[in-house]
Amino acid sequence: MKIISSMAAAAIALSGTMAAAAGDADVKAWVADHPDGTRATVAEVVVEANQTQAWQAITTAEGWKSWAVPFAHFDSLRLGAVIETSYAPNARVGDANNIRNRVLAYLPERMLSIQAFDAPPGFKHPELLKDTFTVIELEVVDPTHTRVRLTGCGYRSGQAFQEMQQFFLEGNAWTLGQLAKRSREGPVDWTKARPPVATN
Repeated sequence: MKIISSMAAAAIALSGTMAAAAGDADVKAWVADHPDGTRATVAEVVVEANQTQAWQAITTAEGWKSWAVPFAHFDSLRLGAVIETSYAPNARVGDANNIRNRVLAYLPERMLSIQAFDAPPGFKHPELLKDTFTVIELEVVDPTHTRVRLTGCGYRSGQAFQEMQQFFLEGNAWTLGQLAKRSREGPVDWTKARPPVATN
């Protein structure tokens, strides 16, 4: 959560809606135009977890490690906090290949907004990260299900933005598929799972 996610295996049409198979969970992903001329990538899925459980999965290091990445460091939820993650199981805090996001805002159990500011070497267009940010929203469906919506904001016209938009659209759909799978099957066993490639 882009968080800088990997590319999903299947291509996603920029103008359409797709169902990303993650087990039997349907992840919907699309691109939305905003009145200010920017575009947003949107991905959402309903997970088999209550609102509190879903919130813990996206706002704690242990939560992230249970579904998104084998390494995560996140000391506390606060304005300006840094979420440091890696797809490398042997990563450590401060490693050059780690992905770093900063917390911009949050509403407990409802919304988390983050901005990636440090990408691994080889990530295309890192200079554009400062222009984009991500909003993760939780919506109660019923006592045991929560809709998680991940919106990447700030994309503009131009080939570089289009390339990054496609990358994150696909990656965010994959990421939410992982979250849905974790809610059904339990935490990922990273000794057996194959982490995705984290660059585009």
